[in-house]
Amino acid sequence: TESADYPRSMAEVNSAGDRVIHAAWLYKQGAAPYILLSGGNLEFSDMRGTTPAVEMRQLLELLGVPGGALWIQEESENTYEDAVYTAAMLKQKGITRIILVTSAMHMPRSVALFEKQGLDVVPSPTDFTVTERSWQELTALKANQILLNIMPNASSLNLTTNVLKEHLGMVVYRMRGWIE
Repeated sequence: TESADYPRSMAEVNSAGDRVIHAAWLYKQGAAPYILLSGGNLEFSDMRGTTPAVEMRQLLELLGVPGGALWIQEESENTYEDAVYTAAMLKQKGITRIILVTSAMHMPRSVALFEKQGLDVVPSPTDFTVTERSWQELTALKANQILLNIMPNASSLNLTTNVLKEHLGMVVYRMRGWIE
C-alpha cells in the first residue's frame, strides 16, 4: 500500500496491491473466515503515520470485508518477522493451517518461512509478472517480438531488480537458518 500522505486522500494500492484485492476475493468466496494482515513500518521509516497492515485494513473494508473479519499484525519489518509474529498470533487462536496470499515471485520464500514456523501453508499467489499468454508471446519466434524483447526498458530492469532481491533474500535467509 501507499500511505494517505498528502496529496492522497486515503491509502492506495501500489504495484503489489493485487494482494489486497485477492484477499478480499478469497474472503468473499468463503475460503477463510478471517484475514490476518501483516506489515509494520521499517525502523528507519518513522515518517509514515500508519502501517501497511492498517492501510490494507482500510482498503479491504472499502472492498466490503467486515472489520470484524480483519486481524492486524503490525510489528513486523520484513518477511521473516511477518512469519514469526503472524504464526504466534495464529497459534494463540489455535490456527495452524493458512492460505498465504502474496505476490507470485515472493511466494517461495514466504512459504518456506511460514512452514518453518510450523504452519501448514496453502499458497494463493497473485500479482503474477508472467502469464501464459505473455510467455507464449515472449517465446514466439517472430522477428518483431524478438526485437521488442531484447530492447532494454525500465519495466524489465525493475523486474530484474525484484528477481535479484528474491534470490538474495533466499540466500540470506538460508544463511541465517530462517529457511531450509
